[in-house]
Amino acid sequence: MDKGYSFMNPLFTIIIPHKCIPKLLERCLNSIPVRRDVQVIVVDDNSDPSKEVVYPELVEAYPHVQWVWAKNEGGRRGAGYARNLGMKQAAGRWLLFADADDIYTNEFLSILDAYADSDADIVYFYPTSVDTCGIQLGTRHISYETILEEARKKEDNSLLLKMYTPTCKLIKHGLVSTHGIQFSETLVTNDVLFSTMCQRFSEREIIDSRIGYCITTRSGSLHTKRDVQSARERFFIHCQAMNFLRETGEEAYRRDGSPFSRYLAILVYHPIAAIRLFPEFMTTINMYGIAASVRHIISPIKKRWMLYFVTPVKKHFRINSRVTHIRNESTEIRTESEVPEG
Repeated sequence: MDKGYSFMNPLFTIIIPHKCIPKLLERCLNSIPVRRDVQVIVVDDNSDPSKEVVYPELVEAYPHVQWVWAKNEGGRRGAGYARNLGMKQAAGRWLLFADADDIYTNEFLSILDAYADSDADIVYFYPTSVDTCGIQLGTRHISYETILEEARKKEDNSLLLKMYTPTCKLIKHGLVSTHGIQFSETLVTNDVLFSTMCQRFSEREIIDSRIGYCITTRSGSLHTKRDVQSARERFFIHCQAMNFLRETGEEAYRRDGSPFSRYLAILVYHPIAAIRLFPEFMTTINMYGIAASVRHIISPIKKRWMLYFVTPVKKHFRINSRVTHIRNESTEIRTESEVPEG
């Protein structure tokens, strides 16, 4: 589709934060169509403070990309900081966000074309996931896929408040600028409050069933960090998001137990930190009410019980049952073969 738009007047702006993974970034850029109506902004989060332009070979290879080299004395500032910088340069009617180690699928182009002139505030599309090598199907997309499926079947878009990722979406630029929505400038969970606010202020959403985005799984990525600082940030930001929903009159926050699951994760991995955070946890209980709090505390425990005990036990008995059945069949066949012919 070429409607005569220049890079100075694009329909879509794709913002990609980056930190020290140029090969994966190159793969991501190769999955994005080079079009006059698509502005691509890469914000490098201080990959090499000693260089003004860190990757000149990428700049030369992708002249259509707008490069922002974030420099700061404190080292990395995180994807939220980089995305906020990118939004300041964004000129498109629609905003899209990608992680540098992910890619868009072959259906992505058709999704852009379908909603270029849509009056929706947010268009959701489905993700998939693979390992970094792109060989094995991953599992990181399943939770997002479940949310989208449930929202479609129940026709309840308040369920989309759980869709914390800023990827897999076209977000109207005017929605973000009108309400002054920004990403949290933290190293983890920078997208939760941003996505929550976008969905809360959105007046119309569309869910497209096509798969437009592929999440990759790799060791060392931020979503795998379990240090105490990351755990604390996840807990506090999820509490902020739920408190924002409560203050703006959105009762659906009571169905989202993310602050409780985050606190229980701290309790498991960092019990001393959990004790120190207990007053904040009690504040969360007061916000939700006793009944909802008990439900949200039990739910992750039940899930872990099913995951680590019930499911393996069931699997064990299924395997043993199958082995016993095979042995019985073998015994019957052997017995029949030993019967002398009359």
